[in-house]
Amino acid sequence: MAQRTLRYAILVLAALMLVGIGIWAFVHRDRLERLSSQGENQPSKAIAGVTIGGPFTLTNHRGETVTEKSFDGRWRLVFFGFIHCPDICPTKLTNLGMVMELLGDQAAKIVPIFVTVDPERDTVAVMKDYVAAFDSRLVGLTGSPAQIDAMVKSFRVYAQKVPLKDKPESRDYTVDHSAYTYIFGPNNEFIDVMAYDLTPEKMAERIRSNLQ
Repeated sequence: MAQRTLRYAILVLAALMLVGIGIWAFVHRDRLERLSSQGENQPSKAIAGVTIGGPFTLTNHRGETVTEKSFDGRWRLVFFGFIHCPDICPTKLTNLGMVMELLGDQAAKIVPIFVTVDPERDTVAVMKDYVAAFDSRLVGLTGSPAQIDAMVKSFRVYAQKVPLKDKPESRDYTVDHSAYTYIFGPNNEFIDVMAYDLTPEKMAERIRSNLQ
């Protein structure tokens, strides 16, 4: 009897989930159709009209003060993460290195940038060793918590400290964060954003389409 009740509850829950998904798809059908029609290799128009990016002052992994103007004349691939990240960040930075290789001569027009969302731990010295492990062209940026917070907000990045559940008595933490790669043009204008799950090949193809 108990098993029959449990099975019935699971079926009801599954039916409710399907109904919920159907309602969401109906409400957002215009946006879904628009995204589908663009294809993977087309610039995303879903965020058209949204201001992303802006002025910033940070410190690179060499200890030099940099601003958005420090990269004028070059395209930028900007990714936000943190050094203690166990999987997403090292995977994405490895992929960015592969992208730069796939772009060949076009890579000379581009600077890949890694911005920390954990400035308390990601100091200049730590950042220097970290970025060197991925690609010599990768620029690591850190700064004060206020400076990082300002850039996170202007780039509309999600970043939130989360205490480690298995160490509630300690002050150790991780950081939940969005994992997009932003493309900016040579005049610091926002061009496009790429999802985390794009392969290096798809990313390179997307970048080439924007460079043309």
